[in-house]
Amino acid sequence: MIERANKKRYTLLIYLMLAVAVITAYEPMRHNDFINYDDTVYVTKNPHITGGLTAKSVIRAFTSPHFYMYHPLTTLSHMLDCELFGLEPFWHHADSLLFHTFSTLLLFWVLKRMTGAVWASAFVAAVFALHPLQVDSVAWVAERKSVLSGFFWILTIAAYIRYAERPRAGRYLLVVIVYILALLSKPVVVTLPFVLLLLDYWPLRRFESKTGKNSGSEKPQYKQFSSKYLVIEKLPLFILSVILSVVTFVAQRGGGAVMSLADRPVKYRLANAFIAYSKYVEKFVWPHKLAIFYPHPDKTVSIVSSVVCALVLLFLTATFIYLGRRKRYLTVGWLWFVGVLVPVIGIVQVGSQKMADRYMYIPVIGLSVIIAWGIQDIAKKLNTTARYIFIHTAHNSSIC
Repeated sequence: MIERANKKRYTLLIYLMLAVAVITAYEPMRHNDFINYDDTVYVTKNPHITGGLTAKSVIRAFTSPHFYMYHPLTTLSHMLDCELFGLEPFWHHADSLLFHTFSTLLLFWVLKRMTGAVWASAFVAAVFALHPLQVDSVAWVAERKSVLSGFFWILTIAAYIRYAERPRAGRYLLVVIVYILALLSKPVVVTLPFVLLLLDYWPLRRFESKTGKNSGSEKPQYKQFSSKYLVIEKLPLFILSVILSVVTFVAQRGGGAVMSLADRPVKYRLANAFIAYSKYVEKFVWPHKLAIFYPHPDKTVSIVSSVVCALVLLFLTATFIYLGRRKRYLTVGWLWFVGVLVPVIGIVQVGSQKMADRYMYIPVIGLSVIIAWGIQDIAKKLNTTARYIFIHTAHNSSIC
């Protein structure tokens, strides 16, 4: 009983420390103004936004693109800010920071609930909260869509955990509703059903073992099902993803934001995509030379570098999948990172950037999981080895 009370106390302390850390790190935002890169078309010089919330503006948010993007919930959040605070930048930034703080705390809760690993979950939440790659998403008003969709992304997982614990139609409906809110915040979340399948593999372990035995040392936490059932279970979510993908593509192409294959052939898109994956990993490990915009190299992209990066990517993917047979978090963390980036990796080129820090807002979680649970495994092995050496030494000493 005492141990449980102590665990509850330091868990609450972690929540508090995470919240304080986020607010402290982003405190300079209170001095920030709007910038002339996208903030103008998204908010300050967009009369449909600055006019605030009206019946007409709400209808328009759901029927018309917002700067070639279809994210009505994000549009409404900007309208609400203008309705309440006008064009006072402090409050626009404060709202974005509020969503990022809530997402950090919710991420900690979700990971702790699924795995029971308090410190590993806290590590991932801290990296998500404070990594320099997150600054674009949090401190840039035009990127409200990232923090808003990120919040509903994690909230969808929270709803999904409740459903997995006790599958019921009402709980599944809640998952669908929250996922729709995520889609209406930013279409990039179309990969979330894929991530839910990854979570079924680990840590929820809902995939039924073909041998009837569970691989690895972990026991399944939830009722297990066949892979076919779990895919069918996600079918409504995948259908919603397809619908929003089509709507977004039409909106972006209608605004001339989608670059044609004639202007940028597939080979250059693929070449840049492989290099971008390596750059994202590099900037995650060593966040240097960060910028709000990275121009696309276009035809000057190095084919040799892209081939090397492609081979490394394939090697790492194969390695993590192979090692993931025993350490499932390796497979899940890596495929989370690779899979979530697919919509923005440049195969469908929107804009003239080769990559963007803000695209890592959610993928950061996948790489952090690999590090956190990897450290936890190493610590356990070192502790086991140290105990063995101590016992062995003590036994030999007693004999002597």
